Amino acid sequence: ASSSTSTGPDYCPFRIVPASENPSNAFIIQDRSYSMTENNKWTNAKTAITTMVNNYSTNVRFGLAMYPNVDVNNSQNCSPGNLRVPLATNPGSNNSDIINELNSVSPQGNTPTMETLQVFIDNTSLFGLTANDRQNIIILITDGQPNCLDNANTGAGTVAKLEQLHQLLGIAVYVVGFGNGTDALGRAAVFA
Repeated sequence: ASSSTSTGPDYCPFRIVPASENPSNAFIIQDRSYSMTENNKWTNAKTAITTMVNNYSTNVRFGLAMYPNVDVNNSQNCSPGNLRVPLATNPGSNNSDIINELNSVSPQGNTPTMETLQVFIDNTSLFGLTANDRQNIIILITDGQPNCLDNANTGAGTVAKLEQLHQLLGIAVYVVGFGNGTDALGRAAVFA
């Protein structure tokens, strides 16, 4: 490990700590609601996901779901998300499928985060998040408060679902939030 030796009022100490990549199953749940079109959020999310799947493809098997499921005829576009790319059989084997899927859709609809997480809770084996030999992870990427059935838009129902995924099912949960609407979900990042 290295560290800085400078001093003074602008001094910020740092240490370089080597990281290790543990074998994992990581399911990305991507918010594709209409608000993701604002301020380059959709483009930034796609870039980040592309970088992540390419940089961690040695030991991590990725999968992709997106919400809302706008393929369902729903006047409010509040249908829970759906599986877009199954969890890879081998690390890195579906990276191009994930990238192609992200590039084939555009944001639309509302933000049924709680409903989408319930689908994952009810179907953990379908999504491949029951492996005992690997860490099981959900990476939730969103830009705002859920706005479908979730407790008057407070996000409380979504946070409860994130807790359930972690506490009852042992799935590590990471939340990546864009913008102001993610405040209620910010505390969910501790479920790792």
